[in-house]
Amino acid sequence: MSNDRLRKTSIPIHFHFAHSKRVVPALKDASRAVTSPLRVRKRPASILIPRDTPAHRKLPAAVQPEWTPVEISNYPPRMRQSDFIDLLQGYNISPEFDFPVTPRFTRPFRVTILAASGEEARRMVKDLDGKSVGEREIAVRMKGMTEKERKEFHIQDMADQIKTGIINTARVYHSDLADAILEVREIVQDGSCFAFLQKRAPVTIHSTPETRALGNQNLAKWEFVSGSACELEMEMEDSPTVPRLEALRGLQKTLENQGVLEKIWHKWSGSQVLMADDT
Repeated sequence: MSNDRLRKTSIPIHFHFAHSKRVVPALKDASRAVTSPLRVRKRPASILIPRDTPAHRKLPAAVQPEWTPVEISNYPPRMRQSDFIDLLQGYNISPEFDFPVTPRFTRPFRVTILAASGEEARRMVKDLDGKSVGEREIAVRMKGMTEKERKEFHIQDMADQIKTGIINTARVYHSDLADAILEVREIVQDGSCFAFLQKRAPVTIHSTPETRALGNQNLAKWEFVSGSACELEMEMEDSPTVPRLEALRGLQKTLENQGVLEKIWHKWSGSQVLMADDT
């Protein structure tokens, strides 16, 4: 009776160890796992993806200077490297240049300077050639130039000087051009070199909208002032005449003559009366 009661009241208890279940391989499988190498799966090669730089943060590539050699000669014997650095203040040059420590008195004193560009080298030649330094006129020229290139360089230099003189002459002899914008233009046409002086009024806030709009189209209302010409046939191989320079000189001379004649005309009574007595 007691045994039946115990049988009915007893509750079977089952224990589950699912996470602690361990499978022990057989001896043959274990030895095979130890002796066989493990296969390692290779990862794919990494690819570097560049970041996209915003447009406003992209900087232009650095422009390397086009070093142009310039030779300075006929300078005083006592001149030193520091003196050259002081002389060349304001020019973009290489600070490193070969300076002869012991000057050779059998040869002209000369040193080569590297300018940062051809334009900078031409500016040095234009400004410093013939300059008086220590009671001597130094000679400055670009190295490596042919005779033809050297001639063209001097012609361009002289043309720039004459153009400056033309504008100064126009303002001195013609008072009505004092506030105008003046410019000298050159063309070669029909076997002749032409030089023109033209003027225009400055564009201000009081200018018409049409006048201000012309600037966006690279246009302007130029007016003719004076001109001159020289035939190309005048340029001979052995002749010192340069048609381009002759046309510019002729323009400057015309402006000067017209300015003098205009002053004489204004003082003449015939510029004020209706009928003049020319006798």
